[in-house]
Amino acid sequence: MKLDFSRTTRGITYEERLMYSRLSREQVLALADTEKVRYFYSLRVKHRLRDGTEKKLTDLLGPCTDTGIITLFGPTGGGKTALAETVGSRMSSTEPGHRPYIYVRAPAFGAAKVSWGGFFRKVLEAGREPMIDAKRSWSVRDNRLIGSNGRADLPALQTAVCNMLDNRDTRLLVVDEILHMLRYGDHDKALDSVKDLSDAVSSQILLIGPYELFGMVDNYGQVVRRGDMVYLGRYRNDRPDKVQNKADAEEYKKIITKLMERWPLEQVPQFELAADDLLTATLGIVGLLKEFLTRCLISQLENAGKWKEGFIALALKKKHSIEKIRKEVEDGEAMLIRENFDESAIDPDRIAEMEKLVAGG
Repeated sequence: MKLDFSRTTRGITYEERLMYSRLSREQVLALADTEKVRYFYSLRVKHRLRDGTEKKLTDLLGPCTDTGIITLFGPTGGGKTALAETVGSRMSSTEPGHRPYIYVRAPAFGAAKVSWGGFFRKVLEAGREPMIDAKRSWSVRDNRLIGSNGRADLPALQTAVCNMLDNRDTRLLVVDEILHMLRYGDHDKALDSVKDLSDAVSSQILLIGPYELFGMVDNYGQVVRRGDMVYLGRYRNDRPDKVQNKADAEEYKKIITKLMERWPLEQVPQFELAADDLLTATLGIVGLLKEFLTRCLISQLENAGKWKEGFIALALKKKHSIEKIRKEVEDGEAMLIRENFDESAIDPDRIAEMEKLVAGG
């Protein structure tokens, strides 16, 4: 059977990931070919960059912070969505009807302007809010309370979202691919709407997107003052600093080794022996690495589980595609250097002196 990568790996739910993570190796080997692909693609691997970013993100979450809006950005395939899902999975409640974590992917409507009604509907649907079309906005006319007629209008949907987030005790609302909405017209106005939503509810809002998102948010003072930004980067072997390159290469090899320990076939290719080449070929982005390995898995499955030469060439992204991603990443990294991102406003040595002074000498 011919396996289609995009069709086979589409829409893997958190519940599926959880189920797959509990399977023994014997159970994995017994899966059907399609399920083997979904199983492998669903794997999440802990690694140094992810762990560091997760700690920063976790420190910003919770009722004891004043950070209303958090921006998580980085290269495509870097694991931002997976990280948000991991953090959200730890937010649980035993109260019936409570939804501490709500995830929504910002809609790309293909229109010339943002459809906020469509966005609010997606949030309500993600929160499993009932009777969305029955929501009404209300006004007072001639001393009478008048409700809107027909299908739920924009004010009604916006109010319904605010009520739902508060009533369901939602602690984190994740808006992935937020750039779909910010690209239309004046993105400051779109960020105004996000800020207004944040001001109206007790939930924190996590915006996820590529490097371009950093520039948009950084230029909008209202969100910068109300929030913080977290960067999930990549591994590299092309820096002037050879020590850093070596550390990154070793970590990437560990990631590959962990993934190969979960390879769902009897014959396991030794990709860890080619870790340096794979770091270069996938730009040190774990998501691109896993896509490559999954394509190799599909080729091996279609060859009755036997590995043969030629699979690597088939699985690698073409040069024009990888060069386009490389340019986006390198431009984004250069922008962060220009903007002194993540650097303290005070010299680190002076901060150390301040720590001693505050501690009483």
